[in-house]
Amino acid sequence: MVSFLAGILLSLLPERYRRWWEPASTLDFLRASFVSGLVQGLGCFVVFILRYLAFFQQRVMEMGGQVMGAGAEEALGVSSVQYGMGIVTTLEYLIQPLTLLLIYFALEGAVRLAGAAFTEQILPSLPLHLTAWAQERLAQRRAELARAMINRPHLMIMDEPFRGLDAMSRELMQEFYLRLFEQNRRTNLFVTSEIEEAIFLADHVVVMSSRPTTVRAVIEIDLPRPRDFNMLSSPEVYEYKRQAMEILHEEALKSFKPSGTQADFVEAYSRRHE
Repeated sequence: MVSFLAGILLSLLPERYRRWWEPASTLDFLRASFVSGLVQGLGCFVVFILRYLAFFQQRVMEMGGQVMGAGAEEALGVSSVQYGMGIVTTLEYLIQPLTLLLIYFALEGAVRLAGAAFTEQILPSLPLHLTAWAQERLAQRRAELARAMINRPHLMIMDEPFRGLDAMSRELMQEFYLRLFEQNRRTNLFVTSEIEEAIFLADHVVVMSSRPTTVRAVIEIDLPRPRDFNMLSSPEVYEYKRQAMEILHEEALKSFKPSGTQADFVEAYSRRHE
């Protein structure tokens, strides 16, 4: 019994975390996933219905009281008014955050139940699955960075190494990168489209122009090392960011300057209603 209850809890976890624990056989996990999906889907659906009935009764009584207070009691007997009150109340209930969460978890439980019953798959909870996916991506990027630096290269070129990471994971990787840099002090050519990332990591920020690509400016970053994220709120960082943004804004305007067929298209589009 204890093993089965543990299997119900562990069936919500992604497979990489389930492998750390072996409280039950694969069949127990499958049964546990079936039960957890059934309980989650049915429980959320019951709570959804009960909350809707209570909300509907309370909201209709409030609207009815407002109508009676206005001296229009006869309007409550009109079927169209009753129908409209029901539609408005239902829409108000459906857009509530807790209602949306109940709908989501009910559907997730139904999907887990169907996966265990028809395809014999143990489907984890989506928030936990996304958390595990983000941790895997973070570990993968850290491993890539470590492999690149293991041979102690004199020059290391990195082209958007933290692409595809969420904001929090990106900040963690930036801190990890800075710790590695402080340990070996190797020259790094770091390509990025994030201005704050460039200012935070680099000693020299090279701003490139649009096509044909040339070096527009080299901004010297005079920030002390070791660095931390508190520096990003300093006046010096704002000034560096302003310089880079001015240059990039000029280049963006150049790239959007109409010429040739672009000008013809813009002119024709502007005259479409003439």
